[in-house]
Amino acid sequence: SSQTTEKPVIPNSESDFAYKVEGEEVTIIGYKGTSTTVNIPETIEGKKVTKISEKAFDGFEKPTEDDGTYCKTNNINSITSIHIPSSVKILKTGAFTNCYSLKSLTLSEGLETICEGAFACCDQLLSVNIPDSVTNISGRAFNNCTNLTEVELPVSWESISGSNYNYNAYTPFSGCSKLTEITLPEGMTGIPDYAFRGCTSLKKVNFAESIIEIGHSAFEN
Repeated sequence: SSQTTEKPVIPNSESDFAYKVEGEEVTIIGYKGTSTTVNIPETIEGKKVTKISEKAFDGFEKPTEDDGTYCKTNNINSITSIHIPSSVKILKTGAFTNCYSLKSLTLSEGLETICEGAFACCDQLLSVNIPDSVTNISGRAFNNCTNLTEVELPVSWESISGSNYNYNAYTPFSGCSKLTEITLPEGMTGIPDYAFRGCTSLKKVNFAESIIEIGHSAFEN
């Protein structure tokens, strides 16, 4: 019997993005545009863009166009600015990893989960403001962002997802060698387990008076 597989929509003249439609929601799965400033749309085909898929903007991989169903360009390594709208709830594993030229990142209120390695090795990223709607930041989310000096944290940050695969599985900011100071925002009540584990350059932590609990291994090493 023949087996049919739903294929992603190919970017056309109206869209620089490869995407797939799931019910009333859209997931961005690739980019073939040439702009160095990328604004993720809130809607495509009248449906909300709610997810950025695994490795959608991975700057390490070469373009895959063999069957015409998935498109990237080497221009991903030239992207300097990314704006993610409030419709997006989830940035999946490795969504923007290896975007080596990325300097400006806008995450909008409405985002809830930043998955593993979402911005790993974005080594030109200087600062990031994580909106208060974010409750989960996975391990290695900002791994080896070696020029990251400023992080504005969400008051609703409750947990870190990961595995026991290796030491950094639960450490969102491992390898951020220039992250020397952090401020825990007023309204935050607890620091998640492993939150700043492996932040070996951290020299100063500004605690909010609202914090009543420090998680397991929150400042290990």
